[in-house]
Amino acid sequence: FDPTTGEPRTPRPFIKERVTCVDGGQQLRVVPSENTIQAGFTSRNLRYFEMVTPAVRTVARNQFDCQNMKGARLENQPTNNGNCFGSHWEARLFAYDIVTAIAIPTNQVLSDLTLALFEDTGWYKV
Repeated sequence: FDPTTGEPRTPRPFIKERVTCVDGGQQLRVVPSENTIQAGFTSRNLRYFEMVTPAVRTVARNQFDCQNMKGARLENQPTNNGNCFGSHWEARLFAYDIVTAIAIPTNQVLSDLTLALFEDTGWYKV
């Protein structure tokens, strides 16, 4: 939900669409609206999705000192069956965040990025 309006970011009722997933396969899915998740391609033509909600975008831009970033990239390696968009932060970029798909032998943190995502859901005030 958009906390400024109280309205859902993805319009209701949900409508399933055929989408190309991060692994290149196609699935029939409810696709989040463009103000939530956007697709892109790496320089090697690999598909990825990124979270582009307002607070997430701000934190990602500040973290990398790049005001042109659209948002925070999601993992482009499938981490579970049926995963289409990525269900974790991209580990190469956000390795120490608790919401990455890897376990590392150091402390992982609940980062500003994850807290921003919580705030952008409209369910939490961070």
